Amino acid sequence: MRIALALKGLEYDTCPSICGTVSSACRNTWRAILLVACRCWQAEGLQVVEVLLQRQHARGDAGPYAFGAGTTQADDCLVPQVANALRAATGLCAG
Repeated sequence: MRIALALKGLEYDTCPSICGTVSSACRNTWRAILLVACRCWQAEGLQVVEVLLQRQHARGDAGPYAFGAGTTQADDCLVPQVANALRAATGLCAG
């Protein structure tokens, strides 16, 4: 938000709250749009991960974690992504 205001030459501290000047109907519309976009991006991203994991499994490198027998940064990053997908009710079924 601060960067967007700075690019427009506006001071963050002197501007009124942008959310306060928008009607609740407008805010609700934007929330709905963002939720749909998040679901789309999450589903697309998790589908890519699924393909990568299937390739790993096909090479015989399968294990209980994303890339073998031990945890990696991929496993650490997948946990919050799956949690966000569950929160946004993104379909997590392999398709």
